[in-house]
Amino acid sequence: MYVINRAVVVSTCTIKDPRLTVRILSLMDEITDVNVLPKYPSFFKNKIINFPVGSFVWVITTDDFYLGYVLGESNIFTEDATKYIQLNTRITDLNKETTKIGAGFLDSTSLNFLYVDNNIIEAIDTSNGIKFTYNSSGSLSLQSDRGIFFKFGNSFFSISNDEILIKSKSISLSGKVQMGTKSGGRYVLGSSSPNVSYKIGDGAVIISTGDVVI
Repeated sequence: MYVINRAVVVSTCTIKDPRLTVRILSLMDEITDVNVLPKYPSFFKNKIINFPVGSFVWVITTDDFYLGYVLGESNIFTEDATKYIQLNTRITDLNKETTKIGAGFLDSTSLNFLYVDNNIIEAIDTSNGIKFTYNSSGSLSLQSDRGIFFKFGNSFFSISNDEILIKSKSISLSGKVQMGTKSGGRYVLGSSSPNVSYKIGDGAVIISTGDVVI
């Protein structure tokens, strides 16, 4: 027979032992020796979960606690919805960002949240297939039917069906940079003079400016 209990993590997983050491609340409060506390793996196969020490989790165990599994973190919800209002604000801010960069609008009623905490939101919009990760720092990575988008601060990078777009105050490239098709392309040249034009193999023309020279 299995029972479900709430527990607190007292020791995290290691590479050699992917189990969490937990203390079953109330029943094991008097046990001070961590070595005799139970160690449980994830409830789901092919998944390793690792929560910081002090995290509250749900565990399912046998009556004698000899065999058990960690189901996941314990959700503490009260009538005070302040933390969830913050989530709503962040989704509103996120929609402004996605609309601005042309990634599409998120339908908040269709969001399937994969992970949420004070630092990060990872979710899928089931109405249109948009998948995104949004950090409290404002960084955003997003995949949609319009392309793949990455944004941090004023720097932006996107890949769409026929365009790769990079925007930033400063862009540094290391290594050989080729312009044009592979068969007719040429490596970018260096020049100290602006308004220099150079025709590459596929017919495209590169012209240097006062800020960018070839």
